[in-house]
Amino acid sequence: MKKKILFLVINALLVIVVGLAFGLTCGENIFVNGAGIGAFTLLLVTLIMPSLLYFFESKISFGGKICTLIFITFNLTNCIVFMCKPAFGIKAFWITEAIIICLFLVALLVILALFKNSGPKEQ
Repeated sequence: MKKKILFLVINALLVIVVGLAFGLTCGENIFVNGAGIGAFTLLLVTLIMPSLLYFFESKISFGGKICTLIFITFNLTNCIVFMCKPAFGIKAFWITEAIIICLFLVALLVILALFKNSGPKEQ
């Protein structure tokens, strides 16, 4: 349990440091419109996900872990793109986020359907 708490504290420090670094150095570019603010907020939320993945590692299958890591990568990429170019607009940001989230949920459903446990077998 101490390792999990330590990992959570380190991840929280990472989120704080990244939030402060991006917020202070790139604030004039990020906080221009809703797309930059939404991307910044979602970036911080996405950086919390590795802690959740670490806490629930015993309940998540290998395919679910791979799918979640791919989702985190795509989400971080999308957030960084829209933090660098918030002029793309808030609609474009939320449409791409919706596509990424839908693909993640579909991938999880496929993993659940393929590796479903059929319960105890009768003999």
